Amino acid sequence: MNFFSGNTSLSKTTQNITNNGQVSLTVKNVPLNDPNLRAEIEVWGTKPDDPVPSILILGQNSIHLGRIGLGYTKLSLGVKPVGNYLGTATYEDYGDDIYIELNIPNPDNPFFVCWEIKMLSQKGLYTIVSSESDLVLYASDGRQYKNTFLIPGGDGLYTRVFYHPKDEPSTYYLASSDGKEFSINSGKKLDQDILVTQKSDKVGYEDILDNLMPVGFDTVDINTGVTSETLSFTIYNPYSQALSFTTKFENSTANEGTTSPPTDSKDKFSTKDFPPSLPPGERRKFDIIFDPKESGSFFADFTIQAEGLGNFVLELSGSGCGF
Repeated sequence: MNFFSGNTSLSKTTQNITNNGQVSLTVKNVPLNDPNLRAEIEVWGTKPDDPVPSILILGQNSIHLGRIGLGYTKLSLGVKPVGNYLGTATYEDYGDDIYIELNIPNPDNPFFVCWEIKMLSQKGLYTIVSSESDLVLYASDGRQYKNTFLIPGGDGLYTRVFYHPKDEPSTYYLASSDGKEFSINSGKKLDQDILVTQKSDKVGYEDILDNLMPVGFDTVDINTGVTSETLSFTIYNPYSQALSFTTKFENSTANEGTTSPPTDSKDKFSTKDFPPSLPPGERRKFDIIFDPKESGSFFADFTIQAEGLGNFVLELSGSGCGF
């Protein structure tokens, strides 16, 4: 790391890196009230699989600091990856949907140590799907991106969900925490603002739910001794501010024309442990319980609301028999 005032070098520090995490450096005798103060960072290393190890640059960054205060000042600075080990993925707009496209010069080798993720100028929730469970997302300045979630799915795949906060293009970086090469399977922009998953039939898996997603409960048959059914969900906060929620059940209108649900359908469903609020980067589990108390088919909309975000609706259905 080298500190400059304009083009004049003030202080240079070198440190060996023995892991892929954060590195702490202490720098002395740097003028903290200099409007022209800037830092240049370079990371050099070797590829362990090279027959003859050669020194190559792995990452760098140039950061204008300006006046940063007096006395002891702690800064968090990131490094942008560079080099031919860097793959490129771009979100493309196809009209109705936005999907990630991979730029792979050699189709037989779609594996890279790090991927440069180029964003469209559309804010919202985005996904990146890979078979690796230890992938870390970094912002355009090289610092680790906050409030992202890794959601385990089927077929050995994992989905990283993150929020792109502005209607402006930007660049993120995706890398494995242990520095290994990996590929990206897919990715897209989600249509909803509120992120909810449902516990899958497969142990340890979660399914990301779409807005207006049909959710069906098993039939409650009183003759089997079962009086209610419960489904488990998780709600997330991928934003930088806390979210406060309100919820409501309403008689469903989605099935009009094919069936006439009872006017008290909404009373057959309830929630347990739904959070009234959620801090940034946190998640909470909750249940929806179907307790019909009578025979028949029941349909209800469960709506989740948060200030500044679009409503998220689950279309619930269930049947009771033998009552």
